[in-house]
Amino acid sequence: MTVGITEDYIQQVRCLLQKWDPSRRFLNVSDMQKLVGKLARLGEGAPLIYKLMSHLYTSLAFALKSNAELLSRSSIGFREVVNQIKTKNFSGNQSDHFHKGSVEND
Repeated sequence: MTVGITEDYIQQVRCLLQKWDPSRRFLNVSDMQKLVGKLARLGEGAPLIYKLMSHLYTSLAFALKSNAELLSRSSIGFREVVNQIKTKNFSGNQSDHFHKGSVEND
């Protein structure tokens, strides 16, 4: 039995890669997550890909850290949720932490 990467799978990876041109400064975390997962599968057949993945992980970690810092400075709701988590008062149920029908102006 021979196992390989299908042409459809390779095309999905190409589509994700085309979303990042060199001048792009922003990323969609969902797209990055999909790309890293697909590259991990490709890495099973081409271990050199793992070197690329370490750079993706580093970029993603930096982006998420920067986003958290921005949110903590600008969003009251984000700060409240972080405080609930730190004080172990966060249940994970959104209705326990936000009032229905209210709109928060951050």
